[in-house]
Amino acid sequence: MTYDTRPPTDRPREAAGTAEVARPTGPTGFRIAVDQDLVIVRARGELDMAAEAAFEEHLRLAFSRRPAVIVDASDVTFADCSALRVLIAVGAEMTSRGRRWCVVASPVLQRLFALARVRIPTMSSVDCARSLGISPH
Repeated sequence: MTYDTRPPTDRPREAAGTAEVARPTGPTGFRIAVDQDLVIVRARGELDMAAEAAFEEHLRLAFSRRPAVIVDASDVTFADCSALRVLIAVGAEMTSRGRRWCVVASPVLQRLFALARVRIPTMSSVDCARSLGISPH
């Protein structure tokens, strides 16, 4: 079962009293795929303040469906501290509840994790995460 929750490509925005259309430089989107006893959340594009609420919502939805979650962020092209905050907050909460999770991080996210000196469970690929036991068993 797959849910596609891509944001609209055009969003009206007020600028100097007139409405204009903001066109993102790259499509940001999230997909949730339920795969047997785990859920894969696929994120792509930019994980910034504009995507923060949707990113958190998708992670929480994934954790509500299965006890194991892989966040496939290998197609993330930009990330700021908003994405980091969501991963740290939701990850810590779910870890304290006994949930298992990891992130397949793009080079952009790997650099952010290194600069912020945070420990977030990462894997090199979704297949690697599956083979190393990111599952509830």
